[in-house]
Amino acid sequence: MIFYWWVLFGVIIIMNSKSNLDSALKCFVFFLISQPLIYLVQVPFSYMGWGLFGYYKYWFIWTILTIPMGYIGYFMKKNEIAAAVILAPALVLVGFEGAINFPLVSEKPDLLFRLFMTILISLALIFGVLKGKMRIVGVLVSIMVFSIGFFGHKNEAEVNATSYISLGEYGINVSNGWEVKESEDERIKYEIYELNLFDENNNETGEKRYDLEVKWSAKTKGTYNGEVHLVDLEKKEHTCKISIDEYGLADISECF
Repeated sequence: MIFYWWVLFGVIIIMNSKSNLDSALKCFVFFLISQPLIYLVQVPFSYMGWGLFGYYKYWFIWTILTIPMGYIGYFMKKNEIAAAVILAPALVLVGFEGAINFPLVSEKPDLLFRLFMTILISLALIFGVLKGKMRIVGVLVSIMVFSIGFFGHKNEAEVNATSYISLGEYGINVSNGWEVKESEDERIKYEIYELNLFDENNNETGEKRYDLEVKWSAKTKGTYNGEVHLVDLEKKEHTCKISIDEYGLADISECF
């Protein structure tokens, strides 16, 4: 789920709370429940399966931070100046996230939807929290932030993405000690990624899986087709055909 949705949900909770403590606790409980559920829904559709929960620790840090955020955020209900000061970071976050991802969307329907949602959430935050002339200030700030993020990022249109690929389905069972050769293309960096496996109760099984981690970093949008070479414990080389799309996401077509 796109980050600015969580900003909107947080503000809605804060504005419907009765006190600073109530706001802090409601935000914490909401994110404490919703984040694992999001991961749970993704498990059946991801090649990583229960291993997805390995990333939850980063979201749990954000969940802890919602306690002070919710407490401080409640001051938005006290007066307009406090509301403007506290809401400003949220508007900046929403504007920049919409702007920096905007140049990376090539399909027109997706592009229009991204623009529509950025505008909609910004206006929902502004008109739901601010009053009077402060709404005009909020709109101007959002336009300025989006413009800076869009035009500044568009000049470079950087694409940075990381993909994790399980090679088992291609007949290559990577284990500890395998090596992956460096790519001749400086935009690509390969590594063997160690992943702890979890059971249905989200407990570590003690087993590990080793996936191919592909980091793509390019100054401009573009695609790539090539090969990645892995060396097993017996020094035997395995080759896989790899492709990277304009979003920087990698995929394997075959291995031999």
